[in-house]
Amino acid sequence: MPGHFVGSQAVPGRYLRTACLWCLLTASTPPLVRAADETNSEESADRVILLVNEGSGRVTITGRITDYTGKAISIVPRVGGSARDYDASLVVDVQTSQLPAHVEGMKLFRQREFAKARASFEDALNLEERPWVRREILAMLIRCAQREGDTAAAIARFLVLVRSDPETRHWNLAPLAWGIGPSSPELRAAATGWKRQKTDASRLLAASYLLFDPAGEVDSLLELRELATQLSPNVSALARAQQWRKRLAEGNVTPDERRSWQSQLLQMRGPLRGGPSYVLGMAHRKVQDHNLAAACLLWVPATMPDDALLAAQAQRDAAQSLATVGQRAEARILFQEIVDRYAQTPAAADAAKVLKSLDE
Repeated sequence: MPGHFVGSQAVPGRYLRTACLWCLLTASTPPLVRAADETNSEESADRVILLVNEGSGRVTITGRITDYTGKAISIVPRVGGSARDYDASLVVDVQTSQLPAHVEGMKLFRQREFAKARASFEDALNLEERPWVRREILAMLIRCAQREGDTAAAIARFLVLVRSDPETRHWNLAPLAWGIGPSSPELRAAATGWKRQKTDASRLLAASYLLFDPAGEVDSLLELRELATQLSPNVSALARAQQWRKRLAEGNVTPDERRSWQSQLLQMRGPLRGGPSYVLGMAHRKVQDHNLAAACLLWVPATMPDDALLAAQAQRDAAQSLATVGQRAEARILFQEIVDRYAQTPAAADAAKVLKSLDE
């Protein structure tokens, strides 16, 4: 698991289940903003639950949320007074009124009707006036685009989101490239336009998709090195991890380098670790350390389930690594989950073929 480098030691079969549970418990994904309970007598008020006493207790505040960013939540208490700011890391749960289209979009998303959910969220975005709620809708539109495999749409929505809140809680949705090799011609062409926006987010995305482009790889690597020095912890952490892709493409990553990457992973917020864990997992696979590879790769579906293409690919690679070391029962479970959860992806087609061969 990330943070527990054990070299190439054999890992027992129960390790898979422990790794999956550990991923889910430590990922700490940002809380979704929920619709207020329509039966509540205080339905007109927003409701926020915060951690207090260094996390040992909780307090509920009702009132009107005036803003909610990656840094803080601002709320005017129901009992009166001026708005008060609370650190965003203390937020456990948020409930607010939502437009019917917003509620319908959430329902359709849970039902995996992603195209219909996207249409509802677009309607909600056109009608919603509160900037902080509009950002929550944009985050759901990014999730829909990723579920539908529309990377360009996800990037367009993400750039709008970070223009409104550069330190957004939703940096875990950043649609970066994490594979080794050139991106599609369409995305490489679009990346030139992102560079011209000259924001940290647009520069990071452009460098990510041009890192293996013959005409842009040198500039992209220099850009990533510069972005890795930025004050934004989200930008700097992801820019450092993006550089690992180039190192992995050059050949086997040394044990010291893998330990260094793993140490850097521990310094990232849990939700940001999915993409970097994919690169580290592939580095382990490249040197035949399949147990560690599987543990790292499983971070991707645990922390980035909405990035369907990457999540399915990472889970497929994890399953293949487990099968290689004889953990076939665990591998079969993972292959079946890919077919069930990511049916429209290329990895699901691969998984279906493997399952069919196992049944013959």
